[in-house]
Amino acid sequence: MNGYMPSMDVELQKYQQKIENNFHIIMKELVVYLRNHESVWDGRELIETADLLNRAKSLAIRKVENHLLRNKDRYYHYFEMREQQFELLERMVPLISTLTYSVPQSEKIADFLDHLSNHIHSGNTAQLFLQKLQKMRREMEQTDLPKTREEFETRANLFYFLREMERYLIIKHQSQSNPPQVS
Repeated sequence: MNGYMPSMDVELQKYQQKIENNFHIIMKELVVYLRNHESVWDGRELIETADLLNRAKSLAIRKVENHLLRNKDRYYHYFEMREQQFELLERMVPLISTLTYSVPQSEKIADFLDHLSNHIHSGNTAQLFLQKLQKMRREMEQTDLPKTREEFETRANLFYFLREMERYLIIKHQSQSNPPQVS
């Protein structure tokens, strides 16, 4: 049994890296769409990530069951957190893909998302990004009201997107603030 467990850690690390890479790709594609209002992305990473999360959580459960103390281990906790974030990403993709009208806020959000996509890892940088997001939202609230219906709808969807992104970051922040006992 002891010889088997280290290989589980290696496999779990591979799942973690692949999931983080897919999150990166998904966010980069959202950036492309925010900037260009078009994309040739096939969404393969969405389907793949759902499968990876299921397999990774199953493996993490097996790892926990092999331990005497049976505490949730950091991998299981990590994959639960990523699963919650992924549910939000799945909702964000169709929201962004319906935007066809350009507003200045789109570029600011694209820049923020681009920066965030380059910092997807197991470390805790969520608080920094939460602060940036809140500052951006305050700036959006201070801009003049929309002049057209299209601008109103686009800005409303972007504002909703920022709320979802805030939830995404809060999930990460809370996960890092309350890590499980390492087993």
